[in-house]
Amino acid sequence: MSRHLCHARQCQEPVPPSKLMCRKHWFMVPAAIRSRVWALYRPGQEIRKDPTPEYLEAANEAVEAVAEKEGI
Repeated sequence: MSRHLCHARQCQEPVPPSKLMCRKHWFMVPAAIRSRVWALYRPGQEIRKDPTPEYLEAANEAVEAVAEKEGI
């Protein structure tokens, strides 16, 4: 089984497959984007490998928000 890592750029922190990011990075994401990610998450999508395009867009916004804050 492969490890699932935080999706923030350059982060190697292991997180459960249902989580997008480690705690440190998740709370760097603006609240509105965090809410959107959770609203679009469907339980089991990480197992079925079928996130919606809308979820992927919100997840990418979260990753970009953290990258901007970290200057990477």
